[in-house]
Amino acid sequence: MSKNNHAVNLLSQHTHIFNCPVCHHRELFVDERSLVCPHGHRFDLSKHGYIHLCLQSAATKYDKSMFAARQMLSQSGLFEPLAEAIATRIVKGLEPRAEHDTLKILDAGCGEGSHLERIHSLVCRNAALPTLGIGIDLAKRVLPPRQRAIRSFYGALAIWPIHH
Repeated sequence: MSKNNHAVNLLSQHTHIFNCPVCHHRELFVDERSLVCPHGHRFDLSKHGYIHLCLQSAATKYDKSMFAARQMLSQSGLFEPLAEAIATRIVKGLEPRAEHDTLKILDAGCGEGSHLERIHSLVCRNAALPTLGIGIDLAKRVLPPRQRAIRSFYGALAIWPIHH
């Protein structure tokens, strides 16, 4: 399955976690490669597999070189003890759930997604339930294409169009 088809399928399975950022309607649906609300507000899935839900551009001080440096540090193992501590705490804090429940991990300010990807991987290894990672960041232009097909959304959000 291609990365784009994976993203569309994943989005289709989890539309219930989003609100429309324009009218706050909760019953969104996927139409081809777009997240759509019943009032016609449409948000297209990028070719890189993320969805941009900002209503206006956000000026940020981050650029591609800063996120590349962050990813390099993450790959060096510098943040591994922190990722392990966070994942352990998430798994220990789980309450008994029905088999069909999905654990959702939100990384607000996910940058290029390396921290979420690592924490998600560790939680999946140690939790006995489906897990979904959701990464959001205002810096749309620096979110790179993710090469691995993990169960995560990466998106740029100006407001919190996610409900629980």
